[in-house]
Amino acid sequence: MCLSTRASRIRKKEAQNARAIRAEIIRALSVGEISRRDLFRWGIFTTGGQFIPDCAETATFPWTIKINGQPAHSMNANRISLLIPKAGEIAHWTLVDGGGWDHPIHLPFEEGVTLDRGPNPIPVTERLVRKDGWRLRAGGSVTFQVQFGEYGGSYVNHCHNTVHEDTAMLMRLQLLTGLAGSPQAAITDTPNPSPDGVTFATPEILPEGDPRQPLRV
Repeated sequence: MCLSTRASRIRKKEAQNARAIRAEIIRALSVGEISRRDLFRWGIFTTGGQFIPDCAETATFPWTIKINGQPAHSMNANRISLLIPKAGEIAHWTLVDGGGWDHPIHLPFEEGVTLDRGPNPIPVTERLVRKDGWRLRAGGSVTFQVQFGEYGGSYVNHCHNTVHEDTAMLMRLQLLTGLAGSPQAAITDTPNPSPDGVTFATPEILPEGDPRQPLRV
């Protein structure tokens, strides 16, 4: 249950009770006392596999991600925040901290080379070396060069501070291979598991993260 820091004492108590119930359900599920089918039948799991109670659509988080200066977003598995239309192309990414926190940013399955640290010198550990993680210090920035490989599909970019990561400081990437006939030549549909199987949804693509669209300013 996700609450504002300004929530009343009663609402905070309700959230504490909900977390305790959720923890007990997870424990019972992990030791086989109940099944996912039970949770679905009781209305605790939705057909899309969502665990209820969960965050409302209006829930906000202190750690979010902006793409090209547009409005901030938390993680949505059915949203592509950044589209890479063709493998092998070289991109320059600039990460900027806007909230005063220290963020260890991870780009799984790819590596880049640090080009710039803003007003600060590039650390010795980053000079002319390939990395998949960058420490984004409070108020800091980093620019790096990355060349995405030939393995198309869906990936994520996220903060490795566990609290930030667990409260949705992630974004989904989509790499297209550009190879006709390849499964990754098209956008990957989002799987929605349920006790009765898996259905698939067509993901939204943020316009500011789609280089095929005009850049908004």
